[in-house]
Amino acid sequence: MTEKILYKTKFGKTAITVKKIEGTLKLVLQDTYVHSAYNPVTPLINEDYWDYLLLSRIFLKNDAKNICVLGLGGGTAVHLFNHYFHPPLIDAVEINPTVAKVAKKYFDLKIKGLENVYLSWL
Repeated sequence: MTEKILYKTKFGKTAITVKKIEGTLKLVLQDTYVHSAYNPVTPLINEDYWDYLLLSRIFLKNDAKNICVLGLGGGTAVHLFNHYFHPPLIDAVEINPTVAKVAKKYFDLKIKGLENVYLSWL
């Protein structure tokens, strides 16, 4: 397995790392937790829990009009929702402004409908 660190920084006490592992970009926080994953070839990651977000489609009678994602991270949920639900608008909230900037730079968030990424911190 080839692993390459593309970017590493800190915001306060939070270590933020972007790794590329076998074609998949991963946002790693605190050097241990994979917070987001993105593969430009397929929106399905087939690891961890992100693909379970698609189960919500079962409960929707109509297409989603707007989606709000709390905790943007690297945008894994945004990519999944955009690809499978095609909402006209996705709002995303990220508490850490550095994580939001890293997501925009490395995780291909140039998505139609992703109009707003709100930065909110305590």
